[in-house]
Amino acid sequence: DNSTVNPRTDTNIRISRTISAVFAPISYTLSYTKTTGLGSIVGASNQSINHGFNGTEVTAIPSVGYHFVKWDDEVLTASRQDNNVKNNKSPTAIFEINVYTVTYENDGNGSITTGANQSVEHGKSAAAVTATPNAGYEFDAWVVSGVKDTTNNSNSRTDSNITSDLRVKATFKLIINPAWNPSFATPTSTVGGYTVQISNYQNGYQVAVSVS
Repeated sequence: DNSTVNPRTDTNIRISRTISAVFAPISYTLSYTKTTGLGSIVGASNQSINHGFNGTEVTAIPSVGYHFVKWDDEVLTASRQDNNVKNNKSPTAIFEINVYTVTYENDGNGSITTGANQSVEHGKSAAAVTATPNAGYEFDAWVVSGVKDTTNNSNSRTDSNITSDLRVKATFKLIINPAWNPSFATPTSTVGGYTVQISNYQNGYQVAVSVS
């Protein structure tokens, strides 16, 4: 009889009546959200589900440079399906920016002054570093992921727009001393009537001389 009163009392009864109570299932809302700009929800982000029924699957997809962490109700998988629904739910997907490791090494003949190991967020720049040679050496080149960097001949560098882990090595070379310039050019020479024998003759830099 379209009455929505519950409970009800029927009064002034004058005829027989058959009255049936009609029940409707309780409906719940599943609302899946995320932080704007950090990712998206694939699937029906707003669902109306009857009591005890199952929702449909949704997946949290991170934006470039971010990664999925968890839902704020502690569901750890990016894809989820809420089953046997008995209450409203509003889970939020949590994303975090990617952080990469930038490592600066040397070949053993020098050092990196500061910032040899850095953690850098996606798209950001690493802090500037400087390669300092040991005594008797000079800076030669940077080697990035096994390939010599021909675009930067300076012993200082700043790597920008980091989008993955990065490993850079500073290489150094021995200084050739131009001041040491003997009048003889071969390992064994005769000078002033003496035989001069040069041992350990290495690029005009380190020599041992014996006279006989």
